[in-house]
Amino acid sequence: MMISLKNLFSNVSRFFPYLIYIVLIGFIFSFRSQLDQSGPYVTSDGAIKLYQSFQYKESGPFSLECVYPAKEIDPSYSYYPIHYPWAIFHAEGLPCVLEYPPFFLWIGTFVWKLFSLQAVFWIPLFFYAAAILFLDWVFRGWNLHGSLRAFLVLLSFFSFPLVTAIDYTENPLFILLYLIGYFFLFRTEEEGASIKTFFLSGLFLGLAFVLRLEILIPFVLLFAFSFTYHKNIKFSFWMGVGFTIPALFLFFYNFSVSGHILGFRYVSSIQDNENASAGLLLRFQLLKAYLFGDSVMVGILRFQPFVGVMLVTFASLYRTLYRHKFIFIGITAAVGSMILIPLTVTFYGGVGYFGLRYLEPSFFLLILSFGFLLSREDLSKRKIPAYLLFISIIVSFYFNYHSTKEGLKILRNSAKEMGILQTWLGKSENYVVHSSLYTSIFMGRSFLDKKHVQLTGNTEGNSFLEKVPAKENLVFLLSPDSIYISPDIPKKIHPRFQTPLYLNKLPLKIKEEMKLNGITIVFAEKI
Repeated sequence: MMISLKNLFSNVSRFFPYLIYIVLIGFIFSFRSQLDQSGPYVTSDGAIKLYQSFQYKESGPFSLECVYPAKEIDPSYSYYPIHYPWAIFHAEGLPCVLEYPPFFLWIGTFVWKLFSLQAVFWIPLFFYAAAILFLDWVFRGWNLHGSLRAFLVLLSFFSFPLVTAIDYTENPLFILLYLIGYFFLFRTEEEGASIKTFFLSGLFLGLAFVLRLEILIPFVLLFAFSFTYHKNIKFSFWMGVGFTIPALFLFFYNFSVSGHILGFRYVSSIQDNENASAGLLLRFQLLKAYLFGDSVMVGILRFQPFVGVMLVTFASLYRTLYRHKFIFIGITAAVGSMILIPLTVTFYGGVGYFGLRYLEPSFFLLILSFGFLLSREDLSKRKIPAYLLFISIIVSFYFNYHSTKEGLKILRNSAKEMGILQTWLGKSENYVVHSSLYTSIFMGRSFLDKKHVQLTGNTEGNSFLEKVPAKENLVFLLSPDSIYISPDIPKKIHPRFQTPLYLNKLPLKIKEEMKLNGITIVFAEKI
């Protein structure tokens, strides 16, 4: 009887993590389906990436000129409703270029052509699920206990990476690629250094670099620290070769289309970002915001207190780290990049939790270093530290759960409002008019179905309406009188956020109007 019970508990312990992952992955797909109940939910960065995928679908994978349904009445893109930091104007002889790298978006274009638009939104979730299972596979290979594995994976993926992965984004594939790159680097400690493992580590980190540039700082730190640890230039050389192969492909593509090896987004950040040469004070303000939060964004230590728990654990086991120098390398590279990235970006990565995506490579490197340490140190022999760590993990999960739940609540409410807004936009025969760039983030799928324009003031309003036939029905989106403008937005385009349209002074007959989240939606007829 005792043996049967022991076997039962052993089997439960073995399958417990997978039960957790099935529930987590099922929840993620279910939540995405709920967001799409009133139509495809996409906004902000995800919306721009969707428009680029549509552009590649309609005009070919190498097309550059911005998709613009209203181009027939505005060939100069004067009324284009998308601007910094997503579009750059008059670059390489083109009136407008959407700035995101195309590599992940080509996958979306292929899926869209093969299946449907709805299938496009599932792509990031499949990569996210793969990253969840891969991290568990790594921890299982390190012989971590099932319950500990499950908690570490949950703390990693039911956290701030989830609230960005729900969107149409390359982030989940980016996470999967650099996790594989990190894994090969840790494998050099497990099985001994070899040219193959260093090359593969560099190669996968290079592939991640093709998708998002912020992996560069963790890679450089790992590269430098690994060289000092192994003291073998041959290994470092092949790690560098692995990274360089995909990086050269990226540089070649970027230079061929934009004239700069880092692409249109970098050109825009220099050309339009007024903080490109930010001083030390602003850089340290951004560092504080990314780590501890401020009035614009939530810091990583506030959203995910487990980061603090890991740092305290590392500090308390500092003597142990002398026996595991490679773990020390991982920790140093993770913490170093967590500090250096905010000091180099010179802008907020987004409002609220959204900017934390820049710190995800550092966060996952810290998680892997922590798991590797626990696999090397049997804390069960030290009951008090083990109990303290277990309690800290539970408490961290509680606070992280509430932060993540709040982030998902914001997405759910946003999707409901987007559904109402899309219904109103559908009343327009052709044109949707934005009084401000502020409302352009709410265009969603409608941008591909209707002709959206952004008009600055009544002079532009009159000029535009002269081109619209009489008795045509339009929808106007009017910004609130007082709106928040992100510190990232260049002052030269502030008028496109703040100049109102006075509809009573335009040749319009107002039929209906309503307010939604501060925005006034007006259904009107041209007279």
